[in-house]
Amino acid sequence: MKIDKIYILTDAPIPIGFAPTNRILSYISGFRQNRMECEILVFRKTENPANVRNVDPIGQIDGTKYRYLYKTTFKSKYFIKRRIDNFFALLRL
Repeated sequence: MKIDKIYILTDAPIPIGFAPTNRILSYISGFRQNRMECEILVFRKTENPANVRNVDPIGQIDGTKYRYLYKTTFKSKYFIKRRIDNFFALLRL
């Protein structure tokens, strides 16, 4: 059985992030060296509007596609709205 494509599901900010982001990108480089196609799916909004690093919800990093399941990467400033978004993110997944 041959695997055609690997999907990585995460709530880490992509393409610019912290340790989890770097770990994911390291895994992907290994998969690519073994000729496996990868795609990253980010199922939650990750960016605080006051401190934005990732603006584009769809893109590529080092030849690997990534996409957020929402049309934006920005979280709401309201607690209840963030919880509702998180709930619907799991449904969209």
